[in-house]
Amino acid sequence: MFAPVGSGHLPWRRIMDALEEVSYDGWQVVESFSSRLPELSKAACVWRDLADSEEALAVESLRFLTGLAGEG
Repeated sequence: MFAPVGSGHLPWRRIMDALEEVSYDGWQVVESFSSRLPELSKAACVWRDLADSEEALAVESLRFLTGLAGEG
């Protein structure tokens, strides 16, 4: 599965600022993949899990995004 949102190299503050600038108020979705489905993980080039579970990835990503939204 991919790492939680905020743990990579994307400029999240700039992304959130851009969403606020255009008054976006829709859903933000975290898409994750795990190595449990061999065909899908091969197609998505997922070689290893980067979070302990799908739930951990979701919780950490939500925590990051909520904190970032609170800064704006």
